[in-house]
Amino acid sequence: MTNVHDDGKNEFLEATLSVPNQDQIETAVKNYQTSINVFFSTYEADSKLIYCFDKFNVDDEELVNAAQDILKRSNYEVSALNGENIILFNEPMLVSEIIVSNLPYDEAAKNIRLISHSWNQKKSISKITKSESVGAVGDNKGVFTTQQWDTFEVYDHVLGIIIPERAKFQKLSATPIERILSDSKHLKKLQSAYANLKHTGVESSLLWQASLSKAKDLLREGSHHLTTAQNELHQLTQAKEFAQEDLDVLDANVAKLKELDEELQESVAVKRLNRTPSQVNTQAALLKQMI
Repeated sequence: MTNVHDDGKNEFLEATLSVPNQDQIETAVKNYQTSINVFFSTYEADSKLIYCFDKFNVDDEELVNAAQDILKRSNYEVSALNGENIILFNEPMLVSEIIVSNLPYDEAAKNIRLISHSWNQKKSISKITKSESVGAVGDNKGVFTTQQWDTFEVYDHVLGIIIPERAKFQKLSATPIERILSDSKHLKKLQSAYANLKHTGVESSLLWQASLSKAKDLLREGSHHLTTAQNELHQLTQAKEFAQEDLDVLDANVAKLKELDEELQESVAVKRLNRTPSQVNTQAALLKQMI
């Protein structure tokens, strides 16, 4: 039931919903992101940590032997990678993002697949977080071309990445898992940032739950108000209809009375016109006697 205060304010009409502090959430996310990003470095195709195979050939014994130590721990069979465009790391890496160019036009084919440890399920990423046009150096004819570089956000620990056929790997941001584990001082900062992020997330979740619960209560109360208003409107409508019926009856009765009055006046006039002179004299004499 809605309460009305002494100052006339209605709790239902004056109600507000609490919203989590967006700045606080963004700050917690930013701090955590900064703590992670300290570890990351940019790697290109010529890096010693990366092996790039634009068309992996399982029949190439030397190639397979080079990749065998990595792939034997992965969730992909070597034979399943035949003909794939893959990037392998010589040790487990935490990858934040990867940038590729020359993606296929088919939207369904615009995805990357993660080569993870054998106990992980296969995972693909299709969301492109950023696209930009990058200019290339002109040729001897003065012709300049541009390429579109597309960024996939990963933030996962992987042994390698499969990119679309004919796509070209440009660079990625990553860090060896071992580096994170060995830097105990910064790892503590990362754990602290994560704890703060988690705490902020829990607080925000609880606040949202409380606001949602209050919103549901307000909706129920609003529904009650609406039902009450509809009932009152129905009663007023009925009262108006009854009053209109009474008014119609009264108008009809007044009309009938007017008709009777007119008939009576006509009847009196006719009687006066129909009296004989002797009747008039007799009535006059009677009036004198009464006087």
